[in-house]
Amino acid sequence: MKDFSELVVTGKTELDDIDKYILCAWGTVLQCDKIDMRDMFFECGGNSLLAGEFFTLLQEEYPCLTVVDLYAYSTPEGIGECIRNKLDTASRKLESIDDGAELEDLVARYMSGELAMDELSALLDE
Repeated sequence: MKDFSELVVTGKTELDDIDKYILCAWGTVLQCDKIDMRDMFFECGGNSLLAGEFFTLLQEEYPCLTVVDLYAYSTPEGIGECIRNKLDTASRKLESIDDGAELEDLVARYMSGELAMDELSALLDE
């Protein structure tokens, strides 16, 4: 995967680790070094095969992301917001239940990708 230092990024001045990971994956898959945070994946040369490759790279770090999310939020900025929202939702739900082995198990299952966000939410709501 491309190193962040190889990229020229426009459209946002403050980038967090989520943004940087997305941009590195984007640059790798689309073979580009100049990326605007509002670039649209399919307008930058992306296609369904490349979307699958991009999704695979993103899933390695953020298993909460779904293929539907990738198509619904097709800019680096949108994908980053989607991931942050999902992680924030999961974090709030986890904070609302008691600490203990059950919580640790749920977190481990979610982070490994074994549990999807909706499954985690359902278990936490019980």
